[in-house]
Amino acid sequence: MAARMASSHQGRRLVQVEAQAAPAITCSHPCGCAFGVDYGEDLCTYANTTQDVRLLQAELNKPDADFTTALDIYNNARIAKRPDGTPRTMVSVTKRNYSQEAFYALSSSYYKKQFYLDDVFGAALRGDGDYAGACCGVRAEVAIAGSRWFAGAFAMHEVNAGQCFATGCNARAINLPLAAEEILHGMAILTAADGTSAKAPKAPNGTANPTTLFQVTNTIGKFYCTFSASKKEPLSPVNRATVTASQDASAAAAAGNLPGLATHYEAIEKAFVARFLQYSLRSAYDASKTASKGLLKKSGACRSPCLRLAQQAAARTYFRAAEPIIARTNPDLVARANAILTAPNPLKTYKDLVLAYQAIATALGQDTKKLLLKCKTK
Repeated sequence: MAARMASSHQGRRLVQVEAQAAPAITCSHPCGCAFGVDYGEDLCTYANTTQDVRLLQAELNKPDADFTTALDIYNNARIAKRPDGTPRTMVSVTKRNYSQEAFYALSSSYYKKQFYLDDVFGAALRGDGDYAGACCGVRAEVAIAGSRWFAGAFAMHEVNAGQCFATGCNARAINLPLAAEEILHGMAILTAADGTSAKAPKAPNGTANPTTLFQVTNTIGKFYCTFSASKKEPLSPVNRATVTASQDASAAAAAGNLPGLATHYEAIEKAFVARFLQYSLRSAYDASKTASKGLLKKSGACRSPCLRLAQQAAARTYFRAAEPIIARTNPDLVARANAILTAPNPLKTYKDLVLAYQAIATALGQDTKKLLLKCKTK
């Protein structure tokens, strides 16, 4: 981090831009403008990590699930690069323990061991550890869930780094502009980690925005059971919650408003939980449907032998990502959800899981109608 600060941020231009008049925006890099500030290419190098996430997901969504290519993306990257041009790999994050940072410390404390996401994400890709001998479909679905968990954990690391640049924790020198930027790095990673491809959309001002971030991003809406965007609100509910909380936290950090930063960090955590509950709910819904011959054929050779088991494993993995935050104040609700997620017959437990997740969202003070969308059952 210190080396990056020295190389990437010395002389970095903070150029005010027109927030409302999109055609007048002039950015030093297509995805470098966020909330009226030009942060330059460094912001893009973080967000572009999610393009590799989406490429990896595409390989695992193939009928035969190409683990060889997916593992190569995980270990060596394809698109994501650091400011110095070296690859920014997923494995460099999943095998590193940021043990003094809030999110990783909480996860390590909850799981009663040092938190390394490679134990889930990498193990599913390689077929070792807990996934040695596991069905191809289980490995594929857990690895896809792991890729989203990676985006979440990496995002929270960046937000926690921003907190330390604002407060001086973990021996970091206070640097308020850098604190604000780190928090936006986290937002960039978390809000762009969904989608079916890494194809660059067009931003409203006509500039290609490869990370789908700071103007219109709806990719997570496609993953939801029910969601329709409107012209007034182009963001999906969870992305709106993440973007708003991150924007507020970034502004508080820039102003040295530490109480405000703490409050907005709690909002970022809650948006994180809502995101992974929704992921889990979608996978649980898929597991609750009758596995007809047509559905099994459509699922492909990798998943068809264990389709429901794979969907259950995905639902459980998504919930694991959110567990530490929920259990900090509501361990009883975590136990309730886990009992349902591990029940033998998902055909009968989906509605119970909806109620359990609604109880979690309510306990966290969230609007379940906006942030937790129930899948329709026939």
